[in-house]
Amino acid sequence: MGEHLYDDRYAFVRELLQNALDASRHREFHERAAGNTAFTCDPIRVSTWKDKDGYHWVRIDDYGMGMTERIINEYLLKVGQSYYKSSSL
Repeated sequence: MGEHLYDDRYAFVRELLQNALDASRHREFHERAAGNTAFTCDPIRVSTWKDKDGYHWVRIDDYGMGMTERIINEYLLKVGQSYYKSSSL
């Protein structure tokens, strides 16, 4: 199923970037609400490389809130689930 979820085989990059943006925005909101009114997250960084076996890799680094194992299992790994739209937030 995962390989046929999107028409574009690189749509996962968009999804991971959206997750990074959501996490960064959430962190900025949280920090500002706690009184750190000038807080801004560092920019999201995207790296790509090809390893010695010819595999292509994509890495996306953000400075958002982070995820627990529960959040990963219940939201990130489930199609159509959003932590930010859930009552868990």
